Amino acid sequence: MKKGFTLVELLASITLIAILTMVTLPYIMKKMDLMKEKTLTNLISTIEANTKKYVLENIEDLDELEEKGFINIQLKTLIDLEYIEGNLENSVTGEKISIDDFVYVTIDNKNVIKTQYDPYQKTNPRITLLGNKNIRIKTGSTYIEYGAIAMDENGNDISSQIIINNNVNTLIEGDYSVFYSVPDSIVLERCVTVTNDFINSDIEKPILTSNILNNLIETTIGVNITMPAVTATDNVDGVINNISPSSNNLNINQTGTYQIKYNYEDSSNNKATTLIVTVIVKP
Repeated sequence: MKKGFTLVELLASITLIAILTMVTLPYIMKKMDLMKEKTLTNLISTIEANTKKYVLENIEDLDELEEKGFINIQLKTLIDLEYIEGNLENSVTGEKISIDDFVYVTIDNKNVIKTQYDPYQKTNPRITLLGNKNIRIKTGSTYIEYGAIAMDENGNDISSQIIINNNVNTLIEGDYSVFYSVPDSIVLERCVTVTNDFINSDIEKPILTSNILNNLIETTIGVNITMPAVTATDNVDGVINNISPSSNNLNINQTGTYQIKYNYEDSSNNKATTLIVTVIVKP
């Protein structure tokens, strides 16, 4: 009676197991990767859905969203107010998601709210629109491209790489979309409404924009900063460069948070929304 495996049988069994492992392992790994990607996709959907809920419940306090048509909302805000859970993790990379990440929120001319979250915003380029997200211009007038700023993960300005897809036809009334992107970034959209529905010939407020990402500068005590280059863009007056600050309480010799404010009024007495550049002086 046979009581065990022979050496040949044992080696054959080991070889068979090794072959089966080699055949099935890539499949198992692929399935695991797909599960990780699905988990991340579900997390992104949850973050975006709960951000939308936050916006709907707090929209009266989000003046910037109403004025510009877009806003960046920090994950920390959503976590603190218990709209999403803390200790979020990117299931694909296994890394923790920073609470300093932003969710990009837009509202269009029909009050449709959209949210976009990029889990790789620490490594992917980030685009910031200049000017308002939603623009109304008179039929037959000239569309002024406000543009955008793009920064890479190291804080380098790569705005020259921005691709703009623009199909605005100012001769035909309607809603048009302008899309902005750089490789690996989320695609941002601006809505341009061409219409004759104006009370008078010029009711549009000029738009103030700066060359500073998120209008935030950080410096160290005693170190001078390069002052922002602020531009006013108006549907009638055109582009006015080198707008001077209306107020400036910056003191680089003392730590703290300071504001440089800019105002502008066009030839039709339409006042722009005040642009504020925040300067943080660190020790």
